[in-house]
Amino acid sequence: MDRKQRSQIMTGVLMIALGLIFLGDRLDVVPRLDFSRLWPLLLIIIGVGQYTMPREDKRHGSGGWLILVGALFLLDGYRILSFRQSWPLFIVAGGVSILMGRHDRTEKKPGGPS
Repeated sequence: MDRKQRSQIMTGVLMIALGLIFLGDRLDVVPRLDFSRLWPLLLIIIGVGQYTMPREDKRHGSGGWLILVGALFLLDGYRILSFRQSWPLFIVAGGVSILMGRHDRTEKKPGGPS
């Protein structure tokens, strides 16, 4: 499956998810659900789409940061974890990102020295 087909699939999934969220809001399926607090789901969905689509060099995209920011906005909106408490997660995520980047660079390339 090429990049264009994956992009179309992710766009379709995003539209379906948004439509179902709007439908649930209109039908009062989940009365406690406050749609004004759910906007970070857009960041999470876009981040998952970017992360799952490999780039030309076969590495994952940079959607991890969007997922983290969206999750933190979502947790803050529902007063589960405030930004004031969660800022150290950016340091942790930065460290994980550095380790993952180092892992990608240290992998042996086909046809290269062993």
